[in-house]
Amino acid sequence: MMLLTALFRNDRTVPTSCCKCCQPVFCLLRLSRTFWMRGRRTKRKKPDLLKEVWKPTFREGSCLTAQERNVQGVSAEKSEIERRPNLSVLILISFIVSFAAARTFTTLCPKVVLVAGELHIHHFWYGMLMMAIGGWLGISYNDTRIDRLAAVIFGAGGGLIGDEAGLLLTFENYWTGLTYTIVTGFLAAMFILFLIARYSKSIVTEFASFTSSSAGLYLGVFLVTISIAFLIDTDNPLVIVASSISAAVAFLMILAYLIQRLVQER
Repeated sequence: MMLLTALFRNDRTVPTSCCKCCQPVFCLLRLSRTFWMRGRRTKRKKPDLLKEVWKPTFREGSCLTAQERNVQGVSAEKSEIERRPNLSVLILISFIVSFAAARTFTTLCPKVVLVAGELHIHHFWYGMLMMAIGGWLGISYNDTRIDRLAAVIFGAGGGLIGDEAGLLLTFENYWTGLTYTIVTGFLAAMFILFLIARYSKSIVTEFASFTSSSAGLYLGVFLVTISIAFLIDTDNPLVIVASSISAAVAFLMILAYLIQRLVQER
């Protein structure tokens, strides 16, 4: 009886009143009780199958609403986009490097050409092949490394084609300045599109704020005046197109300012 009382009181010392034959029994009972208590402490709680199966939509006491699920989906999509490589930048960089390398090689070694029989194989054919390979890799695989490799190959192929853009248009003059004009315009357009796509919300907010101010009205009137003057005094089709676009944009700026003022007055 004294052994059981000492055991449940968690006494670590053997009662002095116990005989020597009872001491081993007390030690065994204490050891068994210790292992039993540890097993109770480390025993895991059984998982709730309902929570495991419906984990995305389960919440204590209620279920997630459709709006909360939509917010979670948008957050996951944004995080997935942020993890993806910036392929447009890789394409632009590889395009510039490829164009510069092809132009430098042709300038330093103008007589090194690939001729197969009577055929003179220009390097824009390599560019077309590289763009085809890069495009095929990009649409056939869903892997970050392959996407980056495809972007580099695609951009390099575009640089080889851009190096001979003037030759393709004139059919005879590789050194025409038209090549630099085309490549410069292409790079400028790509950079502008990249900035618009990346900062579209900020651009729209700033443009809306500018058009609703007096400075936007003054700039619109100035652009309309200059555009009309160019339209009257020129017969160049390019100047006419540019002036027409400028006049249309300026007219929209003036109209946006007037609409904004009318809304504020009401």
